[in-house]
Amino acid sequence: MSEPLMLLNTLWEVLPSPNDYMTTLGGAERDLYPVRGQFAYLPASAQAGTIPIYRLYNPSGPDHMDSGVAGEGGYTTEAVLGHVWRNSTDKRGIAKILRPYNPSTGDHASVKDGDSIPNYTVVSDPVIYGYPRYNSQNEVFDTLSAGGVTIKSNRVAGGILWSWVWNGVEFLHQVDYGQQMQTSVFWYENGVAHSPTEGGSKYAGNSAAYLNQGSPLISSTTVGNTQSTRAVRLEFVNDLWGGDVDHPVIYPDMIIGKDITLNYNNMGPVAKYVTHVTCTTALPDAEIEAPIAYLPPSFNRFYTYDAVSQALTEVFPSSSGCPGHVDWGPTSGYGGGIISNADQTLAMGMYAKTVTAGGQINFFNLMNYIGCASTTAVRAEANRHPLPAGETTFTAFVTTNTLANVVAAMRQLYLDGAS
Repeated sequence: MSEPLMLLNTLWEVLPSPNDYMTTLGGAERDLYPVRGQFAYLPASAQAGTIPIYRLYNPSGPDHMDSGVAGEGGYTTEAVLGHVWRNSTDKRGIAKILRPYNPSTGDHASVKDGDSIPNYTVVSDPVIYGYPRYNSQNEVFDTLSAGGVTIKSNRVAGGILWSWVWNGVEFLHQVDYGQQMQTSVFWYENGVAHSPTEGGSKYAGNSAAYLNQGSPLISSTTVGNTQSTRAVRLEFVNDLWGGDVDHPVIYPDMIIGKDITLNYNNMGPVAKYVTHVTCTTALPDAEIEAPIAYLPPSFNRFYTYDAVSQALTEVFPSSSGCPGHVDWGPTSGYGGGIISNADQTLAMGMYAKTVTAGGQINFFNLMNYIGCASTTAVRAEANRHPLPAGETTFTAFVTTNTLANVVAAMRQLYLDGAS
């Protein structure tokens, strides 16, 4: 058994004429017209508790209208757009799809709950639900500052940690939805890789944001110095599972998220990062990034640090591989990986108590992608054989400063018994 998958249709709202909004699910038709944006993902095929949603047409308007009833109001049925749920509790991460109406033109449109179009009001509510999207927005941030660090989580991309700024410097590489700081889970089924990713699929980083495929957000909350996000995860390499540039593939019952606490223990630019992974079935031989942080290419020196022996060792992952990498775990069970800039005035470290000492992290990866993707990465990796059904958490700590101060913070985390 493996985690269930679902193929999705992407719905865009376009304008085939100045007073006629129309929903389309195909790139060829979408690209013929001005695009308002991407407003929902829907199951491509019937699922438990769903009904079809139809695109209807009245040439006398002209008016396109979406409906759960074929031929509603005498309109011609043009297409099936996908399938929708009838209750908000049918799946996590779904929201109502509304049908606003312009009484002056007689035109109907479709929008996610909370969205609006000038001069359109909701006069009929079909009570249908899908995964909401963000039209033509690539960034919708929830921001938190404490301990000299400002972070931003991006709602459009599953709530991933999009930005980490300390001392006026951005520490995260912001390309597509597979980088920044986030979590992915990897396992194989019949020799084919699964890789549900917190941010979304590989089809991201487009100049037109309405083309990007981001994971649907369930929740994002901030209480005190802690920001928490949860989202339903898209498959990163969706082509392996029937998807493509217009069709994301989702794990509808798999939830990945984080609780990040800034200024941990009043240590300034030190954060506690707890990764949450929830699945419905046990996954054999799962590999979890808990988390991974991608840095700009100016961060190009790599170190391991054992917080007990206080051994700081520079290592040299190759720049010609994609990536060149060093995999390392502290013999003592306490330590982490660090990446700095050339003069060591800026560094990011990832620390954890590893399984050797009773923690959740197995080892650290230091990765050099400069030869192929102009980035470097540090990862706290957890391996589970299997990853059990239900929720599992993994704890690591992230810190930025000069290299010397990052090392000192890691030593202090060990002395304080942080876990």
